[in-house]
Amino acid sequence: MSLKQTVKNKIKAHRQKKWSKDFDLQINQKEKKLYQSLISQDKSRMVLPMQEKMIRQYSMDVLGSLDFVPGLKSYTAYSREFKEGWIPNNYYGRVVLPSIKGDFCCIDNLKTHSKRLLQTDLIPDLAYCLAGDFMLTDGTKVCENELERILFEVNDFVFLKKNNSMRGYGVIKLDREKFKNCDLNSFGDFVIQSALTQHQFFENIVSGSIATLRVTTVKAKGVLTKNRLSSLRVGRYGDEFIRDTTTLVVGVSPNGFLSENALGENWEMYPAHPDTGYVFKDQQIPFFELAEKVCEDLHDKLGLTGIIGWDICITPNGSVQILEWNAQYPGINYSEALVGPNFNGLGWENLWK
Repeated sequence: MSLKQTVKNKIKAHRQKKWSKDFDLQINQKEKKLYQSLISQDKSRMVLPMQEKMIRQYSMDVLGSLDFVPGLKSYTAYSREFKEGWIPNNYYGRVVLPSIKGDFCCIDNLKTHSKRLLQTDLIPDLAYCLAGDFMLTDGTKVCENELERILFEVNDFVFLKKNNSMRGYGVIKLDREKFKNCDLNSFGDFVIQSALTQHQFFENIVSGSIATLRVTTVKAKGVLTKNRLSSLRVGRYGDEFIRDTTTLVVGVSPNGFLSENALGENWEMYPAHPDTGYVFKDQQIPFFELAEKVCEDLHDKLGLTGIIGWDICITPNGSVQILEWNAQYPGINYSEALVGPNFNGLGWENLWK
């Protein structure tokens, strides 16, 4: 190896080490706050000395660093016990994802192309804006006035989603009047989707926003894709759609049952929805197996990335509609605590070696 290449490799290694350190610091600050939030709600959730010892040993011997202790402590505090197989959020972000997500993970940002990439009619797209041109899903170009007529002939309102939007950011609800008065060209490239009606099961939890079932599928080499992690995101009164700051996350077991608690942004625990009183424990999501199968089949057909988080709406007749999909950083933190460990048998604990 040349001296020049050796220097380049050392610089690259130094940068990677610094990035990892900064990443761990950022994640662990959040994990420590989550732990404090849990024990402030319930002192009995404090991690015991024997559990702390198990956590530190597992973090060092299995995952290769004590930097993963804070994440494992927050999981343990919620579960009241330590479970081998957990994947802490910073290990997932800096060890697992770079190894499995593939070179094409960023394509999920292109909401204007999802329907064509996935080759499915299960996405409620109505129209697109691409480079200033308005077009329907079949590629037919239309003017703004014609687009307005087509959209609101059968829809009272629609949702505009910008490319690169996620977690409720970059999403706008538009009725005909708002559509007329907004400057569509100021949004860049975007998709317009129809409003959906959700199954009564989700309407009973809270109305006003569509509850989204998150199905996280993993494609390992040489085997069919499998759903490994599921959760349900529900809104609060007044939400028009799921927002990152107000959403509650409920864990979902492998057979579709809701977890005992929902967690808020700072892991506030809710055994019942704070606005409606709906009790989560032991409620089973309808058509859950169908939603899993749809996502697994689409992931197998796409085949470009190792992990995808699918945000699903289940309609009154049991059909599945795909609202969004995330191949860059589909989160696991809530569900690892609520219903995990979810990734046993994949060998992820060895990826650092």
